[in-house]
Amino acid sequence: SALQSGNRSSRSLGVDTERSVSSDLAPKPKDDTERLLGLQVAMKAADLGHLGEELPVHQRWLSSLEEEFFRQGDRERELGLPISPLFDRAKQGVGKSQVGFYDFVALPLAHALSSAFPGAQPLMQCFLVNYNHWRSVDGQPALTLPLRNCSGKQPNVHPQPHLSAEAPTTPTDITNLINTSTTAAV
Repeated sequence: SALQSGNRSSRSLGVDTERSVSSDLAPKPKDDTERLLGLQVAMKAADLGHLGEELPVHQRWLSSLEEEFFRQGDRERELGLPISPLFDRAKQGVGKSQVGFYDFVALPLAHALSSAFPGAQPLMQCFLVNYNHWRSVDGQPALTLPLRNCSGKQPNVHPQPHLSAEAPTTPTDITNLINTSTTAAV
């Protein structure tokens, strides 16, 4: 899905909708529902954008996020409340859950975005590069990717892309993914 001229939501986000969008970057949306869905996917991808940054930048963001989660868990402990998953300093943190988060939220979202907006394919590539890092940290073999890493250098791998077979393909699937990732911890 793509933004179309005259869309108030996109204007409020500072998106230039007066120029025509090249069909190779994004196809024209069928209706307002599809246009809104495209905007929601783009906003959620922006919210998770650190997952596709160069690894050192991504790790700094993740560390900050983990500290924020731990502080909330500390506060929950002080108030005698159950500590939310991933928020307990005494247990594994966000870093240990990254493979699952990429599998169930980040990669399907990046796939939906790059399918709807082919110009977003570099984001998908960077997500996959960092996903490989977390797989290796988790003791899983790295996937071989026919992709460039986020710095533009060709990684030392062989072609064999991995995309979840359950990547969202319908508007309902994508809406469910957005709602799930809104409540999931990164």
